[in-house]
Amino acid sequence: MRMRAAAPVVARHFLPGSLPLIAWSAGFDSRPGAPAGAPGSSKLPPAISVSMAMAREERRRLVLLIDCLRIGGAERQLITLAQSLGAKGFEVIVITYRDVPADVATFCVPPGVQHVHVPGRGWNRKLLRRLRALQPAWICGGLPRANLRLVLYRPWLGTTRLIMCFRSCCRPRQAPSLRRRIMLRAEPVFLRWADGVIANSQAGRDLLACASHGRIQARVVPNGIDTERFRPDADGGRRFRQEHGIRDDVALIGIVARLHYAKHHELFLLAAAQMPAAVQFACIGGGPVDYIRELQTMAQGLGLGARVLFTGDTADMGAAYNALSLCTLCSRFEGLPNALAEAMACGVPCVGTEVGDTAALLGETGVTVPPDDAAALAKAWGTVLSWDRARAGQRARQRILDCYSTAALAQRTAAVLEAIR
Repeated sequence: MRMRAAAPVVARHFLPGSLPLIAWSAGFDSRPGAPAGAPGSSKLPPAISVSMAMAREERRRLVLLIDCLRIGGAERQLITLAQSLGAKGFEVIVITYRDVPADVATFCVPPGVQHVHVPGRGWNRKLLRRLRALQPAWICGGLPRANLRLVLYRPWLGTTRLIMCFRSCCRPRQAPSLRRRIMLRAEPVFLRWADGVIANSQAGRDLLACASHGRIQARVVPNGIDTERFRPDADGGRRFRQEHGIRDDVALIGIVARLHYAKHHELFLLAAAQMPAAVQFACIGGGPVDYIRELQTMAQGLGLGARVLFTGDTADMGAAYNALSLCTLCSRFEGLPNALAEAMACGVPCVGTEVGDTAALLGETGVTVPPDDAAALAKAWGTVLSWDRARAGQRARQRILDCYSTAALAQRTAAVLEAIR
């Protein structure tokens, strides 16, 4: 009992490296030879188990758990999933538990999506009580911290099925901090205790299978794009250009991403310096003030000057995409890049680095280049800019409609949920 009582301590200090303690406190048999995911001390008396299972069969309630809804690809996908599953008859509740500073941009939850915020630090008893009271059929963790929290809470969640999402294709050696490296090494271990794992890319599935030595075979459910929100809009594109002083006849290459180490904005600027002087560039997305200044200084040093626009976070992303002649991503690692998929849905041709499922996403509608190769990136930009913009954009949008719609996201996710009900 003393070990089980230590679970709140693990949550408070959030040390994902303490794997034996995490496994034990989650109520699983971690002895050598025990089957992965086999229930231990969390097993309920037969009568209670049967009654709770019968109650679960009568509902389709799903909780989507994530720490916060700050602007990001995983957060946008979680909201999109909530909307699309709600349309299929699921009762979906989004629960967040971490407060966000006032200066950090967050998503507004759209009408029709239930959102509950249960703030708390460490163990967060209020959150656990709320999850127990809801008695959902499934709880789905959106990011590693939420997944780890579900592992710690599992002994108290009865027969609720735990689904965990794996979105990263970052290897531990690529992580920018020790804390992140520890989490990346721990994640394949605690994902073993899920009833099901969903990867948003084939590359992520393969990475997880390798890291877990084949113990985890995730099901691939690619991201879904709202093609009503992200669609061709010439007027919106012109409006965005006017707001930022960019003429309609100027070629504008944009990178749409938060300003973060993973997105490799330095490579974007190095490639931009190799393009003709008539081409302009936009970095669309927010980030730390110090990093923005560092990138601005780098742009000045490369002689780019006013040719590079830093917009910060933009409310009307559809207009921002439509303002671009070409959308690019220079990431060091990715799963399935939302920004490129959204740009394609807006009819914008794309260029990306060969990471994650970027090549599979673009297909024949765009171009991929090796990571860290500024010359290859600049050459690819020149190639795509020479294409017929309207025809290339139509092909890109059709690919999203065919393969990455929200209807497909809902159908694939529902199939996974029902399979482990």
